[in-house]
Amino acid sequence: MMFTIRTYGRYFLLIACLLPSILKTEAQTGKMENLPNLVMPKFKEGKVILKTGASYNAVMNYEMLDQQMLVVNNGKYFLVRDKHLVDTIIIGDRVFVPVEVGYSEVLAAGKVSLFMEHKCILESKGGLVPFDTRSASGGMAGKTISYGQGGVLEQRIPSNYDVVVTSEVWVRKDGVMNRFSNKKQFLKLFEEWESELNQYIKQNDTDFQNLEDISNLVRYINELNK
Repeated sequence: MMFTIRTYGRYFLLIACLLPSILKTEAQTGKMENLPNLVMPKFKEGKVILKTGASYNAVMNYEMLDQQMLVVNNGKYFLVRDKHLVDTIIIGDRVFVPVEVGYSEVLAAGKVSLFMEHKCILESKGGLVPFDTRSASGGMAGKTISYGQGGVLEQRIPSNYDVVVTSEVWVRKDGVMNRFSNKKQFLKLFEEWESELNQYIKQNDTDFQNLEDISNLVRYINELNK
């Protein structure tokens, strides 16, 4: 499996009006649809909102292996760079915000917010250890990712490896991000409302493996927190 995209620096975000003319000069190979390392089956219309308040529309998707936001225009693929300039990215009805590594999807927002960190790894079909994309010297091993002339990024997923989703859910409380994976870990973060939350969970049969259930639980916490 192979696709080729290009990367750009600050001008990709700051000079949105030049985007169409820049994209016309690029080349690509392969079509990125229904790939297991993409969050959505197909690229969708979206909007990039910058911290300056400026915004522009683009057709986007999120790549989980390298945790990069991708843009497609006229069949050509690009990375959104300089994410420190980005405030929010909206793709369809889904909202993404920049974090330390890549972007996280906002599942519920308020005084307490819920996020999904979309990510994946490559795992051998033979049951061996996950594919190591870094060499001992810090470079890339196995040529999973390489950069060519002009910043072309070429990603190759070996045919004997599967994409395994390793996404994680985070909750932000009092400005602090906390990772959790089960009911016990979650309730430990909200001991002040333990009684109310246990009652809600029992009444609604909340499944902590179901994102919609967890999102509704966080919305309930924000009702308690008004």
